Amino acid sequence: MFSKFPRPDRRLLLADLIILPLVMVVAFLWLAPVWNFADLYRHLWPVWAMAAMVAVAVMAMLKRWSHLAVAAILTGLIFVAAVTEFWRGQTEPYSLTLPNDPVVLRVATHNVWGRNFDPEHTIEVLENLDADVIGLQEAFGNSRGIESALLATHPFRAQCDRHATRLVSRLEIVDSGCLEWRDTDWPDSRLALWRWEVPRSVWANIRLDDGSDVVVVATHMTWPSPLSVQNEQRRNLADLIARRGWDSAILIGDFNAAAPSVALDRIERDVGLQRRTISLPTWPSSRTVSRRIGVPLPDLPGMVGIDHVFASADWTTVDTAAGPITGSDHRPVIVTLMRSNTVD
Repeated sequence: MFSKFPRPDRRLLLADLIILPLVMVVAFLWLAPVWNFADLYRHLWPVWAMAAMVAVAVMAMLKRWSHLAVAAILTGLIFVAAVTEFWRGQTEPYSLTLPNDPVVLRVATHNVWGRNFDPEHTIEVLENLDADVIGLQEAFGNSRGIESALLATHPFRAQCDRHATRLVSRLEIVDSGCLEWRDTDWPDSRLALWRWEVPRSVWANIRLDDGSDVVVVATHMTWPSPLSVQNEQRRNLADLIARRGWDSAILIGDFNAAAPSVALDRIERDVGLQRRTISLPTWPSSRTVSRRIGVPLPDLPGMVGIDHVFASADWTTVDTAAGPITGSDHRPVIVTLMRSNTVD
């Protein structure tokens, strides 16, 4: 006995089930500037870009040509959302102007992860980065001994006893401290309580080879979920840096913000320093993922870049790179900067 109702087209149903979530993703990506929740999708932009390309391939295999056209348009809209980052990645590394008698500074930052599964290898990698200054985040738990071990090659350090963000340097640190509200910094006791929220940060005034100084700030910001306080941390961090009035400054750390998110753009705008880590994925480490799922994976680049280096305009970027995989769920970041010799 035959049904008088037509059998549904399974290919059409599958195509619809693929297109509808893609439409939602595109909507969130473009609502990000006005809706903080939607900006969460921009942090995971590579995921949506790959999913969109898979969707286009599936539509071609299903021979759903109208759906293929829609998927191609949606894919284009996803890529357009990151066009600024693509442009910066193509232009900034090649806009190098050599100053006279340059001073070169190599900085690195690494979230060493409290559950680091190979701290000895992490120490070896950090020592081999040939960095003048290294910022560490989550230097607790299994990573507690990494800072002390690095003192063999980087004998100067800055730390804040109240958290696990650290700075070690092979150049002299002439002054250092926690970057947080003090009696002299507190803007107004009548302000809202969110003014208390500051990311875990430490700063060091470092004496360079030419006798001049630069301030390096290492920080670790919270996740950018809608219920988090990352926005408050960003504003307070920018306020504290501005109140110090540092002429030359470098800000490094784990910002838990990835391009092309609006959150990362706001960090760069508010702190008044230029981001030097463009299109540089650092998280998650494929080795960490491999351990969690129990399937061996090759050493791959991370999915998103949430570890960054910002610097004031007197510094020129020479090179940026992600370091080797360590026992952390992050990869280290190394940036080489230079500026003109300021000492006559």
